[in-house]
Amino acid sequence: ASIWHVKQKEFMCLLTGHQSPVNDIIQLPNSSLATASNDCTIKLWNYPSGTLKTTLECEEPVICLCALPNNLLLGGLEDGSLSIWNWEEETMVRTLDTQAPGVKQILKLQTGFLLTCHKGGPIK
Repeated sequence: ASIWHVKQKEFMCLLTGHQSPVNDIIQLPNSSLATASNDCTIKLWNYPSGTLKTTLECEEPVICLCALPNNLLLGGLEDGSLSIWNWEEETMVRTLDTQAPGVKQILKLQTGFLLTCHKGGPIK
């Protein structure tokens, strides 16, 4: 993953550290960045320096991410489960089984509900 300065059309830095392709990148409320990868990790980065803060280890490749209130970070995993992390404390809170294979995307609605899209399945 890379950080670019769009207005100046300038490359700023490369986020290096994942051992497999990066599938998703989001900005957290504290302006840090989070990346999801096939290497079964979520990495948290300082922004805009691009230095690695920490690595969160998952059981499966991480396909997508979604920031939630109260310092929570949701990771959609290849096996269809959702891992919930407290990114500030760097701890896993719990895992949810979506009963569907491969989470592809997560959307947090203003009502507090979550929508997840899965490989070959309906929106849950």
